[in-house]
Amino acid sequence: MPADKPRLLILGGGPAGVILAQRCCSSFVVTLVDPKEYFEITWATPRGLMDPRVAAAAAINYWDIPDLGRVIQARVTQLTSQSALLSSGDTISFDFAAVCSGSSTSELFKSAAATSRGQRLAEMKELQGEIRSAKSVLVVGGGPSGVEMAAEIVDAFAGKAVTLVHGGKRLLAELPPRAGAAAQRWLEAHHVKVMLGRRVESKPPPDDPSLGATSATGTTATGTHSGSAHTAVGGAVAAAVPDERSWSGAGSYAHSHAAAASHPDGGHHTHHAHNPLLDSAGAAAAGLPSVVRLSDGSSLAADVVLWCTGSRPAAAFMAGGELAGCLDERGAVKVLPSLQVEGHPHMFALGDVNNVPETKLGFLAAKQAELAAASLQALARAKAAGGPAPKLQRWKPNGGTLAVMMVTLGRDDGVMRAGGLVFSGCVPALIKSRGLFVQKYRKLLKVNAPGPAPGAAGAAGASGLGRGAVGVAAVAGAPVGAVQAAAEVAQAVAAGCDGGSGSR
Repeated sequence: MPADKPRLLILGGGPAGVILAQRCCSSFVVTLVDPKEYFEITWATPRGLMDPRVAAAAAINYWDIPDLGRVIQARVTQLTSQSALLSSGDTISFDFAAVCSGSSTSELFKSAAATSRGQRLAEMKELQGEIRSAKSVLVVGGGPSGVEMAAEIVDAFAGKAVTLVHGGKRLLAELPPRAGAAAQRWLEAHHVKVMLGRRVESKPPPDDPSLGATSATGTTATGTHSGSAHTAVGGAVAAAVPDERSWSGAGSYAHSHAAAASHPDGGHHTHHAHNPLLDSAGAAAAGLPSVVRLSDGSSLAADVVLWCTGSRPAAAFMAGGELAGCLDERGAVKVLPSLQVEGHPHMFALGDVNNVPETKLGFLAAKQAELAAASLQALARAKAAGGPAPKLQRWKPNGGTLAVMMVTLGRDDGVMRAGGLVFSGCVPALIKSRGLFVQKYRKLLKVNAPGPAPGAAGAAGASGLGRGAVGVAAVAGAPVGAVQAAAEVAQAVAAGCDGGSGSR
């Protein structure tokens, strides 16, 4: 690229980071840093654990995504207002930067150990085998991730004994109460035992005692549970990356160590001694059930224990340094309405990692990237011309529309919130449940080779929203016109490739 282009550093290769890179690659010298060498549609993980075709379509190597600029596989250990220090020891200076590092969550949804696509698919396939052979499964967490995980298991393996434990008084606490009640009715109708108001106080030990506190079983988003000294970290701060790798554009790849595979997705990856996802099965691999202790003093035994707890912003690389004051009490990056980092107009923070008061969803992260791309280009033009700072667009929470969120209940049902309305059944199923927007995101990212299509695409069903809204109105007790309006909002969400940047 011409040397006179400004340098843009993007931390994190999730929905916001990848979209921003593609939108800015013609105007900036773009460098994207991520611990992994693949993009993952993480809200498809619960189904991907049941269906390898979904997992394969949802994991895309960065070199198969065009127009990303230079991609470096490494962790960011420290960020300042002018440069980033990488796990390799290298320092990258920039003129502009965007923090798109996402959120930290369970290994199930953002694997720290699987730095290659092949490793990720292998560990998911292995855990699928554990779930398939298990007589009983315990899902911990009653948020969207836990509800979707439990639903996918009973949808794929009818008759499996599944228990969901949640410390809150109702499921899906971030949605209106009717949504949680609808999800609970569906789960119990499919023979899932739902236990509310009880927390898991202890975790089953990993199969290998030498793993100690690093097991996924002992991992939570906050690391606050007793016996856990490990925090699962996603985005640009997760994973133990042994060496730095980099490539530019689609197809070209270079590795600085002779031990690397001849092809980046080949079969000669570094062998991992254990599968962190299998640690969530406790002692099941040894033929013994895992036992967890609950807050009411009772215990539960299960062959497989799946942790689907919450998430936190992944911006630890800003703590303790020059930018520590840019983090709020949750560790989220404080931003202006323009999504610029407070006090640093040349830096942006997008998606899960920022403190915008909205539900963190993939389509919103992508929309924030669109806004930031236009703002970065305006700032770069003004800087080159020596003119005053331009007036930038302002982001409105939820993109300025009704708050919309969809929780799948298997392939043919779901619960949806659109503003103050809640409804289930055909509308969320048509929009999201059947295809999970996987094909839409592959198209959005301009990935040439289509992924496997294990079901109707969510967007294909969006054309039926008009009919579905009328049918749902009677169930929800809402006016047809109001539900139709909500359905139109949902259709716009589908067109924008809804999903979740964390577990959504």
